[in-house]
Amino acid sequence: MAKGRYSYFKIVGIVSLITVLLLLSFIFSLRRPKEIEITKESKILKPKKDIKADSILVKFKAGTKSKTKENIFKEEKVEETKKIRKLATYEVKPEKEDISKTIKELEANNAVEYAEPNYKVSALAASLRTPNDPLFNSQYGLRKISAPAGWDKETGSSNAVKIAILDTGVDLGHPDLAGKIVSGYDFINNDSSPQDDNGHGTHVAGIAAAITNNAVGVSGTSWGANIMPVKVLNRKGSGSYQSVSNGIIFAVDTGARVINLSLGGYTFSRTLQNATDYAYSRGAVVAAAAGNAGNRSVLYPAGNRNVLGVAATDSNDRRASFSNYNGTVDVSAPGVSVLSTYIGLRYAYGSGTSMATPFTSGLAALIFSQNPGWSAGQVNSSIMLQSDDLGAAGRDDFYGYGRINVNASLNKRPSISRFSLRNNSFLRGRKVLSVSATDGTGIINVAFLFDGRTFANDSSPPYTAVINTRSYSNKRHTFSIRVTNAINRTTSLSRIAYIDNYRPRTFAKRSSARRRGRRRIARVRVYWKVRDPATRNRAIV
Repeated sequence: MAKGRYSYFKIVGIVSLITVLLLLSFIFSLRRPKEIEITKESKILKPKKDIKADSILVKFKAGTKSKTKENIFKEEKVEETKKIRKLATYEVKPEKEDISKTIKELEANNAVEYAEPNYKVSALAASLRTPNDPLFNSQYGLRKISAPAGWDKETGSSNAVKIAILDTGVDLGHPDLAGKIVSGYDFINNDSSPQDDNGHGTHVAGIAAAITNNAVGVSGTSWGANIMPVKVLNRKGSGSYQSVSNGIIFAVDTGARVINLSLGGYTFSRTLQNATDYAYSRGAVVAAAAGNAGNRSVLYPAGNRNVLGVAATDSNDRRASFSNYNGTVDVSAPGVSVLSTYIGLRYAYGSGTSMATPFTSGLAALIFSQNPGWSAGQVNSSIMLQSDDLGAAGRDDFYGYGRINVNASLNKRPSISRFSLRNNSFLRGRKVLSVSATDGTGIINVAFLFDGRTFANDSSPPYTAVINTRSYSNKRHTFSIRVTNAINRTTSLSRIAYIDNYRPRTFAKRSSARRRGRRRIARVRVYWKVRDPATRNRAIV
């Protein structure tokens, strides 16, 4: 047990060891990657203003006969070239060099709705913030999560955020990291020098926040975030819930807004849950790796409440074969052959949900930079709800809500922090639904939808709607909410629920009767018919 000033927890009994996610797929290639050409900033092309139109677009009024159109074309000496079918508009080429005169003459005709020059357009290159780091082109993960487009909105430099890397430490002298490292702690050796003696932590740190646009090595997800190294794993990549719990408390108390946990154990721990709850209650986002066993096993702290569980995908947005899948997966991110920093002033490729997690942590830091007043719940919601849905529609156990998308999360969309309806719940009678949502520009409407159709709207908090489930069939339904902000951007969330207003029915069956004097006595058995609306199984009791 650590005996430094940050030993917040006293663990009695056997402490569960944490196996860092080097299992199965986390394999480093210790060669230095081949250098590539420095990527130049994208050139933004602007349309030329001096290109003259050489044809005219003409739209006739409704009901104009074909013969009339032909006569007008002949009269104005124009040749029909193409027709825009859906718009009932024609492109014509005049014989006269001065097309403005032909346009005036066409518009003077009562059969013509309008005539206008067919102006030229030029292709425009997208304005993508491309760093000049020489290995950027080898980092497919950043392009896959739309980081370059997102960096146009926020690089993390407007408000510097601390990302705590709880791992094997960080190479404190690496040229692509050193300038961003802030004070941390070593809970393995109980000192203030969390030097990496394994390589795992250095690789994770580079993915989250390597120094970017410095013409050296790789790029990080957040350009402006600082790296707080907290060593909680030894040189073999192992540690304890105690060291991790202490590390979480230390990180929060020294100003970390994001905590990256590319590690885990297979046993639930109240201590670890309390530590992650502590972080969440103080506004820190906690992201943890889902595991590399390639099965449904749950890893902790990814399985803890209020922790973002991160699965891994490959360059084709397919689930990595080693990535765990279960109900604790919230999002996914690239985790196969990811290039990043490594100990010994080197760079290396690594695979694992350990690599997917820091992409998510870097994104959380970008969101905090853009919205410094947001809570951890708001940031979590933005990451989950603005992800690119993969696999089955909606949230699934393989990808969670989807693969993270930096550009979408930074695109000033509303954040939904709570929807009162739980997934796979059963409803009956009159039900009140409520939503908690926030947005910097202001929310103008919250729409409540039942199986895709809007049944209620609310424009002021608390956002609520009432639905009488007796008006609908007893079966599985989809309830959705759509939140719209003042700049007309929306965020949606759906839940599956079962309406169950089925009432057990009774019936009696007379089995026998006999007379006793003037009285007739009958024996009757009473039955109840019961049906499960979800499975549609029936039973008589």
